[in-house]
Amino acid sequence: MYDSDLITLFKTLTAKEVRSFDKHLSTTYRNSKQEIKLYRFLKPYYPQFDHLNLEKDRARVKLFGRHFSKEQFNNLSSILKKKIESFLLNEENQKNYFKQSLHLLKIYRERNLSAFVTKKEKELKNKLASFGNRSTSYYSNSLLFYHELYFHHHTDKIDAREYLYEANKNLEKLYLLSKLKYITEIQFRNTILNEAYLTEEFHEIKKIQIQEEDVVIKMYWKIILLLLDDKNSDFESTQNYINNHYKLEEPKDQVTLFNFLLNYIISKLKTGDLTYANKLQAIYSSLLNISIEQNGSISTNTYLNAIYTITRFKNFESAKSILRNYTSHVPKEEQAEALNFAWLFFYFEKGEFQKAEKYLEKIKTLKKQAFHLKIRAKALELMILVEMNGDAKHFQSLCENFEKYLRRQKKHFGDSNVEGGLNFIKLIKQLYLDEKDTFYLKAKIKQLDFLIHKSWLLEKLNDPYFQ
Repeated sequence: MYDSDLITLFKTLTAKEVRSFDKHLSTTYRNSKQEIKLYRFLKPYYPQFDHLNLEKDRARVKLFGRHFSKEQFNNLSSILKKKIESFLLNEENQKNYFKQSLHLLKIYRERNLSAFVTKKEKELKNKLASFGNRSTSYYSNSLLFYHELYFHHHTDKIDAREYLYEANKNLEKLYLLSKLKYITEIQFRNTILNEAYLTEEFHEIKKIQIQEEDVVIKMYWKIILLLLDDKNSDFESTQNYINNHYKLEEPKDQVTLFNFLLNYIISKLKTGDLTYANKLQAIYSSLLNISIEQNGSISTNTYLNAIYTITRFKNFESAKSILRNYTSHVPKEEQAEALNFAWLFFYFEKGEFQKAEKYLEKIKTLKKQAFHLKIRAKALELMILVEMNGDAKHFQSLCENFEKYLRRQKKHFGDSNVEGGLNFIKLIKQLYLDEKDTFYLKAKIKQLDFLIHKSWLLEKLNDPYFQ
């Protein structure tokens, strides 16, 4: 069941969505006892779903007995998956009040309900006004609204020319914003790849005057200038502008805006500009706060990525601040694991390997661990041993156990996840146990697509002790 469509979809639900789906399943008519039983069986394993109890045959027999056929179990899983899809569609529709109302307006006009039409049009105009400064929602919804008003067959085209003008104006703004989003993505990729290529679209859009009221358009424009190291742009002013206006953007794109800033900082740090290290905390705090606003909590992955990245660049005071302020927002059942891993990363990067070992031992006692965190723990155990110049036989034994674990999990977690770990084991053994050709190993590390802890391996190869 690890690779079932049901589990794949279930994994994507946020903690808030799981709570809502719980209520949805309990109150929706025509849910069979078997569907509810399967859901209640799966829920405790959310979000990792990596327990052996979830193997298809084991889950089937445990829940319904051997008489319950594989075909019946697959059908039941498919039905529950469809229930989750139905729930997600319903949630999305609830969010999109404007489109629902616009559809109602169309129905009222078709039925000649003039009083209803007048009331709904006024309601929608007020809703558009509530979007405030020009955002993606404003442009797209205005375009739909005025398009519907003008092109409806009951509309007098002569008297409604302003509808056409408004629709056309919002179409142009929506097109410009969409273009800017694409170009921002392209230019960001070019920056990461150290390519100076500029798209033709950029030169085209550069001629357009951005109006002050087009706030969302301006946020993406500022990011493009920042990525280009434009003389009229700087990180602080771009960050401040986005901090002040990001809530006007769609929820999913709010995260994207700060991820652009975060990855820009990391690209600068990788070039050796360590002045950007102190900026990491503010960006991660914004990302964590958005997660709390949107989901009511912070996922373990998001929390640990913040700690890991900040400590990698040796900003330990900022890491402590994240630990103090955000650990309580990780789901309670995951807090012990998250906190132990956070301190493991902290002390490993600080070079206090004996303290890191203590947290590694605590992690080993935890009953539930996500697959990707188990890989991190096993890899860090090897890395600590290398850093402390530990016993070669013990190191070899750990490598063998790690490799066996990865090969056992391959069918459940895919080739790429396992390949990254296997490549790491092979290279760390060459680094620590074998006579090595440093130049060859560096080239090998750089060309591998799937490899965990790549930067650490390269650092060790530059260490005179390993030359």
